[in-house]
Amino acid sequence: MALKRLRRAAVILTVVAGFCTYLVSSSCHQDARPRVEPRQETLLLSSVAPAPAPAAPAPATPEPEDDEPLAVPAPPPPVGDIQLPEPELTQEDEAKSRSAWALVTAYCPCRRCCGRHANGTTSTGSSAWSRGVAAAPGAIAYGIRVFVPGYGYALVDDTGGAMRRVWRQGGMLHLDVRMSYHWQARQWGKRLLKIRVYDVK
Repeated sequence: MALKRLRRAAVILTVVAGFCTYLVSSSCHQDARPRVEPRQETLLLSSVAPAPAPAAPAPATPEPEDDEPLAVPAPPPPVGDIQLPEPELTQEDEAKSRSAWALVTAYCPCRRCCGRHANGTTSTGSSAWSRGVAAAPGAIAYGIRVFVPGYGYALVDDTGGAMRRVWRQGGMLHLDVRMSYHWQARQWGKRLLKIRVYDVK
């Protein structure tokens, strides 16, 4: 029995010694292998923080404009708003003047007021863009000065079919004061006014 135990112990010792020898030899082989140093570029890249993404370009701001506004020509002043100086009327002129009730309307030189043949001139050949009054020549002759409340002094230098028709049919005085713009004529509308007629040229 003792001999068997010795043999078993010898076998175990042999196995343990072989295992120890294997471990020692494998560790020696690992130490003998050359160590490979990492490449410098790899180290540099790993040590450098990633570059931030490029920022979006800022929107282009318009250049500031000049403080001085562009010179825009002013529209011509409305003839209906121009207050002409009162004419120098003598006592004789006042004595020859007369007052009368009249239907007073307004018009401008546009085609809506004067028709498709409007050419910017009155029936007497004067400019339709100047201040003036249209009337029936049989009622008030051309060149006669009149005073219309809300409009002022003006000369009769034009006529129209409506003025002649009203005078011919009923003997009523119809005046048409001239404006620069159509909206002014519409705003005036129709008015029954007591006007002053100066029968002197």
